[in-house]
Amino acid sequence: FGQSEVAYLGHIVTAEGVKADPAKIEAMVNWPVPRSPREMRGFLGLTGYYRRFIRHYGHIASPLTRLLQKGGWEWTEEARGAFERLKVAMTTAPVLSLPDFSKTFLVETDACDAGIGAVLSQDRHPIAYISKALNRRANQFSTYEREMLAIVVAVEKWRPYLLGQRFLVRTDHVSLKYLLAQRISTPTQQRWIARLLCYDFSIEYKRGVDNSAADALSRVPKALFAISTPTTSLWDRIRAAQKEDDTLRLLLSSVQTNPGSIPLYSAREGLLYREGKVVIPRGHPLCQELIRHHHDLPAMGHEGREKTRARVAADFCWKGQKTDVAHFVKSYPICQHEKYEAAKTPGHLCPLPIPDRPWEDVSMDFIDALPRSDGKEAILVVVDRLTKHGHFAALPRLYSARLVAETYQEWIGRHHGMPRTMVVTETACSSATFGG
Repeated sequence: FGQSEVAYLGHIVTAEGVKADPAKIEAMVNWPVPRSPREMRGFLGLTGYYRRFIRHYGHIASPLTRLLQKGGWEWTEEARGAFERLKVAMTTAPVLSLPDFSKTFLVETDACDAGIGAVLSQDRHPIAYISKALNRRANQFSTYEREMLAIVVAVEKWRPYLLGQRFLVRTDHVSLKYLLAQRISTPTQQRWIARLLCYDFSIEYKRGVDNSAADALSRVPKALFAISTPTTSLWDRIRAAQKEDDTLRLLLSSVQTNPGSIPLYSAREGLLYREGKVVIPRGHPLCQELIRHHHDLPAMGHEGREKTRARVAADFCWKGQKTDVAHFVKSYPICQHEKYEAAKTPGHLCPLPIPDRPWEDVSMDFIDALPRSDGKEAILVVVDRLTKHGHFAALPRLYSARLVAETYQEWIGRHHGMPRTMVVTETACSSATFGG
């Protein structure tokens, strides 16, 4: 602490940003000419670790990577030139700025016959580079498809920065300016478009001669680190919640009076810990608040249930945490609205026969993720398919098949009897449960 710069995993982290460790750069500059594929792999392995600092790394290193192919070792003038250019590129690697999520991100992309490249920047300061050589199949793409592929690769690579943010994509291919408004005909392009639908961006055309990365050292931006620090008021609320819970209050009193008396548990600053994690009462509103806090961090990009749970579980624990996180992520409105559907195309939709009598055939579904009212956060919806008359019943956030069946009997069954058929979603309860 208190240092102006810190060496970390081959990088130097400063207030201005992140740069490569000069000691590693010196090792690359003094690297002798490789004489075998094994020596070449060592050189490319070291330079590849810092490829995020080098614009068009894949294009520069392409002649060297071809030497690693079976029967392809031949030290040519092209390979020697690529070897020297890569050394020079490493010595002039810029300082990469830290992202500021209060500002707009700019993604500049480009593609050529040899590969694709992109720059992520803010206020003309580079944050990261991407450079990737094209394989044999991608080399057969048209110029339009290669430029579109560059956008897809760049946006998905920088997903944690871009998801949930309005950003700008800049390309030197004028047709891509109207990418989202054009009629897409090929399956490959349709898949690429589907992968971009969960992002909020606009596309700007800029001539190739003007579409270059800016100097990373021209100005020093304000830094923003992706660190989540709970506030003092949150700790006070957790202390109050633990004291309100009878079980946790007794555990806290025991470990405070006699430390080490209960395995796995400890007390620190008036808080109860289990294996170093703060204990939260099960079902307390703080559980949802903590999940939302870790899921909505700007630097995390609305991650899935496993990564969100890992972040929550790193500091907090409560019974049913896995289920709570999974339900939150599954029903979170922003994720449902923004993220594209990756599941397989559903089967053929067949029309249902028209019922003969009222309430013989019904449809049932659930409305989730509603504001809490009297402990209820969901609604059971049952509609008669003939008359379209509906019944609505409130449910708690975590409802079981038994509870749904009992609610149906109380609010619908006693008025209309049991239906002959019931159309439900995959997540709804089975008809066998209701029959029992």
